[in-house]
This record gives sequence, C-alpha cells and structure tokens, in this order.
Amino acid sequence: MVDPAPTFSEKIFDRNELPKGAVMFMEGFENDTTEKDIKEALFEKFYVKDEDFALIEKGETCGYVRFHEENAAIELVAKMNENLGTSKKLKIKGAEIDFRVLEGNEETAYLSHTLIVLKMSKNKKRGFGEAFGLG
Repeated sequence: MVDPAPTFSEKIFDRNELPKGAVMFMEGFENDTTEKDIKEALFEKFYVKDEDFALIEKGETCGYVRFHEENAAIELVAKMNENLGTSKKLKIKGAEIDFRVLEGNEETAYLSHTLIVLKMSKNKKRGFGEAFGLG
C-alpha cells in the first residue's frame, strides 16, 4: 500500500517554516466584508482558486491573505498591478483596497507568529512536547 502524499500542514511541520513571498496584506475593507467577498473578488478578477488560499485572516478593515505556495503573493500582486493600471486599487464591495506583499522583518514576524499559532492548534490533537519537537 502506498502512503498518501503529505498534507500542506505536515510539510510545514516537517520543515518548521511557512513559504516566503506568500502573504499579502490588504486594507480598506468595509466592516461587513467577509472572507467569501475577498475570495470572490480575487477569483473573478485574477482567477485565484479557493484551494490556493491557506488562510484569510481579516480584522475589521484590513487582513492578511496567506497562500500555500512560495512567491504566490508576489506573483499575484504583480499581476494585480499590471491589470489594475494606474489606479492600483482593487475594489471589493465598492471599497478601494490597498494591497502589498509582506517583506523583510514584517514577513518574518508574521510567519513566525503564524507558525506558533498553527503548532498550538495542532497541540489540541497531540501532546504539547511533540508539537514543538520536544517529544
């Protein structure tokens, strides 16, 4: 019997890192904008598929979109800038959305925090020490 391919989460824990160039920060949302609204806008305008997203973490008027693949956010932002022309604004539910790829220290801090959160949530399924490589 063949073992199934490792899942995205299993790959993360094996390497102990998240892909770089894969997080986009967006701001300017209306308070009632949902994750579904963001996904639909990115799909309709840029053909980003639902399975490409690892997470959309939205606060009230801003949020982070994290993708599974390395450099996916960099490639998407380049495509968005090219297609949006001089306005460089994405519209979601009538609001003009600013967007950018996380880079440098900001990206490192976000990815470190996210990895810790992912490991902590995995702790609910297995022992604390094992999740952090201590067991």
